[in-house]
Amino acid sequence: MSKEAKWTRELNATVMFQTMEYLQEHSKNLELTIGQVIDRLVVNIQAPSSEIAASWVCEQFTLATSNLKENDLKETMYEVMCMMVLPLFQAGTKPDDVWFEVLTRVEDLLKKGSELGIL
Repeated sequence: MSKEAKWTRELNATVMFQTMEYLQEHSKNLELTIGQVIDRLVVNIQAPSSEIAASWVCEQFTLATSNLKENDLKETMYEVMCMMVLPLFQAGTKPDDVWFEVLTRVEDLLKKGSELGIL
């Protein structure tokens, strides 16, 4: 029995055509199986690490914003970034320290994306 088979079961379901298209589209966009998309939509899974948690948050963001127009998507991104960074300020961290850390990580991501040819 594979490691994944221990935790998964096959499911056959009849869904609306629109649901099928939605699952197929998001499966392709997120590079996940349809089962993985369903798991993320239905189950409140707790991530075992910060990297996985960040990845899942991004997946949910992609699912939630996939039908927004470009300007609405940008506005949503700004709102989410503000909401996400707010607890760092409330913890007594100086704003300059928070922004330095954020910008450093963004620069690292841009560098990695460039090296991988995805940016």
